Amino acid sequence: MHKNSDEDAELALSNELYRIVNQLLHPHVKLDQTSSLLLRHKMPFDIGKPNQHDTKAEFEREFQIVQGAMEALRKLVPLFLRNEEKDEETVRTLDLLEADLDHNFMQNSPRVPINSVTNLIRSNVADVGAMSVIVLILIDFYRALRTRSDELEEQKDMFWNVPHRAPDYYARAIANRLAKLYAKETGQRPTSGSSGENGEPSTSFTRALEEIFQLLDIKSKPRSPADWAIRNLTDEDLLPEPTVGQILGLGPPPANLSLGSIFDIEQKGSRE
Repeated sequence: MHKNSDEDAELALSNELYRIVNQLLHPHVKLDQTSSLLLRHKMPFDIGKPNQHDTKAEFEREFQIVQGAMEALRKLVPLFLRNEEKDEETVRTLDLLEADLDHNFMQNSPRVPINSVTNLIRSNVADVGAMSVIVLILIDFYRALRTRSDELEEQKDMFWNVPHRAPDYYARAIANRLAKLYAKETGQRPTSGSSGENGEPSTSFTRALEEIFQLLDIKSKPRSPADWAIRNLTDEDLLPEPTVGQILGLGPPPANLSLGSIFDIEQKGSRE
């Protein structure tokens, strides 16, 4: 009974968040609420509380792991991308290497019966072309690491370089994620504001944020976190995700696609 109750609450929360977000994004786009194999009721964006560390040593260990992984991927993934920086001979070598690697993956992929979700995914990757899929997964992994790196940079400023903990970090994290979602889906920066008469939110973004705060039991008013999140948006946040073919160099690249934009080399490189 308790499990069913939790699932019902999770579904209700998912439904409400999608209603709020799709109302915010209308008429630009409508997000699909289809559940996945691994997530019963997915959310339109991450609503988890940012991980907190008990000691500065714990924080620094995670920070070093994230930075080291990002640096390794910046060196690894470009080796397998077909782009304007590669000459014809290198592209031809990549084609041959991809054929060999895909063959080897196919030979070593899990055999039937497939007895776990992990083995099913591994088998499907081998079936559709391992090298291309793995490169895409590594790019997604890099982006997840970069998001975590940004969170850790912010935690460093808010928690470990000051004598007290800021009370509104979760509110800022939610505002930041909603602002990035809005920017990515619409290509525009959201706006924030509040009424001079009663202090109520006066823009669709701050109204949506207020509703989400209420759902997540966040006590902060939406205006300050909204202002902070909008200020921290970058030009890259406004760009749509490149297609699979554009990332792998199998079609004409968009004007905004480069190794720098994928791996944030120009922007983050000087800081790391």
